[in-house]
Amino acid sequence: MQLSTAATLARTAKHTEWFGDLRGLARSLRGSRGESGRLLVTGAPDDEPWHFAAHLETLARWRDLPELTPTLVRATDLQVGPRDTMLVVAEGLVPDELLERCADARRAGGTVFGLTGVDESLFEVAHEAVRLAPDRLERGRGWILPDFEAATHVFGEIATARRVRSWSRRLLG
Repeated sequence: MQLSTAATLARTAKHTEWFGDLRGLARSLRGSRGESGRLLVTGAPDDEPWHFAAHLETLARWRDLPELTPTLVRATDLQVGPRDTMLVVAEGLVPDELLERCADARRAGGTVFGLTGVDESLFEVAHEAVRLAPDRLERGRGWILPDFEAATHVFGEIATARRVRSWSRRLLG
């Protein structure tokens, strides 16, 4: 997906309930990155989020946000340190092994976030997660977001967006 297309999707979806949820998760992710080590992105072994990680890496580089440059890690190779942030991106069911690794990461002091399509079990082990099931994406002034992947692109846009204060707000503080 082109960066401009993802930006357009984000603008169009701005007034949906799930957009607010994504914005909250993006703020939490950015907040965790200030003092954290690595941003590790992982998912189900049969559906690794390599496309999401590549898109987020491009946005982070383009917008000069090195703290949001992800490292894609296979769930089987996941080693989360106490300062690391882990983002689980899984459209389908999250395997028990990955859920156990999330719980281990939390116990080790890592921060765990999640984007899921249908699996509510991620909510039990993540510090914060958002469900992007198809029934939630069909909102927005007669417009339908095509799928989970498009929603993850919107998340990347939100997470890497730079707030630009207006000229008058900068003067007035």
